[in-house]
Amino acid sequence: MKPEILRGICIVSAFLTLGSCYKQDPIKIGFVSGLSGRHSELGVSSRNAVHLAIDQLNWSGGINGRNVELIIKDNKSDPQTNMRVITELVDDGVVAIIGPLLSQMAETTMAATNKKNILVFSPTISTDELSDKDDHFMRVMPAASRQAIKTTEVVLNDGISSAAVVYDSTNQKYSEPIYLLFKKTFTEKGGTITYLDDLKEGRNANFLSIARKINESAAESLVLITNGMDAAAICQQVRKFNKSIRFYGVYWTKTGNIIERGGRSVEGMTIVAAYESNPRSARYVRFFSDYSERYKRNPLFNSMFSYEAASILIYGLQHSDKLDGDSLKRTILNKSTFEGLEETLTLNRFGDVLRKDMAVVIENGRFIRKTE
Repeated sequence: MKPEILRGICIVSAFLTLGSCYKQDPIKIGFVSGLSGRHSELGVSSRNAVHLAIDQLNWSGGINGRNVELIIKDNKSDPQTNMRVITELVDDGVVAIIGPLLSQMAETTMAATNKKNILVFSPTISTDELSDKDDHFMRVMPAASRQAIKTTEVVLNDGISSAAVVYDSTNQKYSEPIYLLFKKTFTEKGGTITYLDDLKEGRNANFLSIARKINESAAESLVLITNGMDAAAICQQVRKFNKSIRFYGVYWTKTGNIIERGGRSVEGMTIVAAYESNPRSARYVRFFSDYSERYKRNPLFNSMFSYEAASILIYGLQHSDKLDGDSLKRTILNKSTFEGLEETLTLNRFGDVLRKDMAVVIENGRFIRKTE
């Protein structure tokens, strides 16, 4: 082969190799949640949904031919661990972070990303401390105050005049404000809080002892501001003493396979939940099928929110002129309205979501929409 032809082949090969490397250079996205410990079921189901959305994007060609790489971090539901792993993601060059999920992580999340030009998109952080702030934080979960108001409406509409409350102080930024607003509104309408427990002992809490005290308080109802796993365990203990007390829960309570874990004890429980169309939308049915087939389990409500957060972020990646927090934020907020899995979602100018909610009742082992 002539030397000039050989040189030409080498040059072309070099360019092809460089082009191939460039195309394979991924866009890095972080995902942060508690993947071990007490709240791991929430984290794992959200991670699965985000993974599904990112894989579907990559299968369809990625962002202008570039794949998106999802870098996953376990914050162990601990604020300081959360700050460390988010700092690691920032140092690793992610352009955005999906998560965390617990409101208790909000402060260290914002501290770790402050002035870093990184967009943080949480599926389920709902603390009102982040409402109406011009920052790089967005969410698809309604503010905690909205959940408190809706829960109070549901309880009062059922004619309840006394309530025991159990909230999880390990996620205090979420649970305590809901309790305080519920208490304020409920007592202003003539209701009485007969017993309160903040589960400050966490997983070591004595649910049997708590149940006994709830029964002794003679409350007509028990309002649970906890995850579904703990709610199910508490309801089982309460039913040993009281067969007629009414159970209520918030968004978080609809996690943790509460029906499977609670069994007959949670029958009749009313939960404030994300809006569900009837019949379910085609988008949701497709997501449900894809998720269930891949992970061999049904998605939770937070799985749906996580998929929606990932989908909105993907829109930003596809349409932004630059891949940084400012550009992604501007692109997403300029559109502001997105088709979610069940409804149209609107983000206000601060990145806080406006969406519907509803109440469901557990009947015969299923969530049934409550007639209001």
